[in-house]
Amino acid sequence: VMHTLSVSLNKIGDLKFYDGDLVAAKKYYAQALDVRRNAVKDQSKMPSQ
Repeated sequence: VMHTLSVSLNKIGDLKFYDGDLVAAKKYYAQALDVRRNAVKDQSKMPSQ
């Protein structure tokens, strides 16, 4: 789920970028990056097998 969310946010960022709205694009890219970073943090809390 987290991967799908981050990809979607990144694609919205792409659309904003191509539309010329660089401020909005940066916001969506940053949100996508935050989702991915949080997913890595959550995954590192899981016990190894």
